[in-house]
Amino acid sequence: MKYIRTLMITSLLLFTCTLALAQEGKVYSNDWDKVKLKGLNLIRLEVPGGWLVREGLGKMAFMASSTHMMIFLPDPGHLWRDVEEKEWQNMKLKGLNLFRLPVPQGWLIREGWGKIGAESEIHMISFLSDPNHEWTVKKK
Repeated sequence: MKYIRTLMITSLLLFTCTLALAQEGKVYSNDWDKVKLKGLNLIRLEVPGGWLVREGLGKMAFMASSTHMMIFLPDPGHLWRDVEEKEWQNMKLKGLNLFRLPVPQGWLIREGWGKIGAESEIHMISFLSDPNHEWTVKKK
């Protein structure tokens, strides 16, 4: 009986400590946000220290495919939630469709082959760290 009582008290203490920690920590949503952009929509999930990001092609966004990748975008203050940028910037490089999107702490970079909006287009998305957005491109 003494063992059961000790076990119950220990369990109650652990539960109380866990509850106290959970109330002090931030609770994150398990819903993806849609980021509507001209050219390629994204979906993002707020996680500790930033966002998980992947392309958002409607129902296709959650299908298993080698052409859909997820990246981590560091943004400790979750400032991207309030950014109003709505369009990818075309880098106009010869032989490659390269686009960038300013985000807190740098740029999201995407490259794509095929026609914009085509289901067969392959996108590779990556993050470039550039906190002050110093990456400028020489105008032609």
